[in-house]
Amino acid sequence: MFLLPFLAQAQEPGFGGYYIPKNVDEAIFHLSFTWPEDRQMVFKYKSEDKAIAEQHFFAGLDMRNHWRLWTGSPLADYFKAQGIYHPDDMSAIVLRSFHRNLNRKEIDLEGQFRFYREYWEFLEHDYSENEKRVARNFNSIQLADTVEMSFFIAATADGKTEILLSPPAEKPESGWENPSCKLSGVVLKKDQYGKTYKLYIKLTDICQLSEVYYGHEKLQTGSIMNFDLSFHNWKKAQ
Repeated sequence: MFLLPFLAQAQEPGFGGYYIPKNVDEAIFHLSFTWPEDRQMVFKYKSEDKAIAEQHFFAGLDMRNHWRLWTGSPLADYFKAQGIYHPDDMSAIVLRSFHRNLNRKEIDLEGQFRFYREYWEFLEHDYSENEKRVARNFNSIQLADTVEMSFFIAATADGKTEILLSPPAEKPESGWENPSCKLSGVVLKKDQYGKTYKLYIKLTDICQLSEVYYGHEKLQTGSIMNFDLSFHNWKKAQ
């Protein structure tokens, strides 16, 4: 499937002065009309998955905000009618379709819709509530996102500063309150195998200290660590 022009529609204002497409065809044409040619070429010649991952926090974020995918719009309603309810999935479908259109490939919208519907159905039937929470958290975090996690902090007898995981990821309702240490970092890599979800994070702040110990591991600003989300409740920074 390739696009026919929607030039007049691409110039119509939507909510808040932003044009909001009504479907994927209009969204792709709008991007082809508004993105500079050099930006389109850079996007086109990257692999499909890499191009989409890199734009999740840039063009994808603009779509989710300006096209009201979180709060409701004609485009959001279009996706919901296809069984697509998460705004991250909506923006990913637009970006993937745009990339395929630039490369003169079949867009296969129905195949894309089916992938996300089957994914959420699989979570619903085959995962425990905690496993669903971990999987949703993993999918909400993208490469280059800033993430954070809270810990308790204490000084040990030998003078080291030690942190204690809080609250445990598997029991978010466990009653831990007011943890005194927050770690922040940037996501460099994501890995999934089965029900194991790992983030590779470059630490950018460790409780405003030069170093701390987590068990026997010394953590410093700039350290690259991998964390299993089943036990480490990292979240996107607010």
